[in-house]
Amino acid sequence: MKGLPFVLLILNFPFSISTDLGEQWVLLKKSGYTGYQIISVRKIKDDDNQIYTTRIRAPISTALETPGYMERLNAFVDLKQVSVEENLQYAIYEAKISTSINSFLIPPIRLRSESESLGLLLGRFTDEDEQVDFKFNRCQMHVKRKDPTGSTTFELSVRGCICKSYFTGSVEQGGKKTPGLSPLYFFPSYARRSDQDQVSSIFIDRTALEKDGVKIDSLKFVMTVDEGHVSAPLLDLSEYELDLI
Repeated sequence: MKGLPFVLLILNFPFSISTDLGEQWVLLKKSGYTGYQIISVRKIKDDDNQIYTTRIRAPISTALETPGYMERLNAFVDLKQVSVEENLQYAIYEAKISTSINSFLIPPIRLRSESESLGLLLGRFTDEDEQVDFKFNRCQMHVKRKDPTGSTTFELSVRGCICKSYFTGSVEQGGKKTPGLSPLYFFPSYARRSDQDQVSSIFIDRTALEKDGVKIDSLKFVMTVDEGHVSAPLLDLSEYELDLI
């Protein structure tokens, strides 16, 4: 129940910063919150049905990736825009899941906006009717990139929350796409300064990729936050993806 497939943050205009070694980093995102903020999750149920309503602040381009009707789960998922902020860049959205009271599986919500996405896995076994505090909202990210000759490195710092993170993606060779990041070309590393301060980086050997005729089809950074409390929460898991390539 803890695995959800999902990404990503709209990258601003980059600018270069220098390190002590004279290498050029390109800052893709200054330290700050993701494009998504979860406002509330509420549950209403009667003798036959249960309805989960999630309010989220998200970029104006946000759309629902989850199918509207899931026959196997006999569940309906809907997304509507409630209001738009004055800057016209963000809006408040309401995602609603309607399913049978006897259903043991609640379908995940998956939202997408440009290069950023958020997946939410709701808890079935909880006595709570409302939740307004979410660990995911405390996560702050800092993203940078450098491209010395023959290679590319991405470095992502996450602070303010306890999370698990990893890189995922796919490559293409001879017109065939293959999921996964081969250790022949990709070298991820992870360091934790504290429970709420970690750095993830990935080194890409572009020289080896070009030599073998391999192209990167996609590269994503995934961050998952377990929302569990002492008692079972309404929101069980948050999963955020950022498209790097």
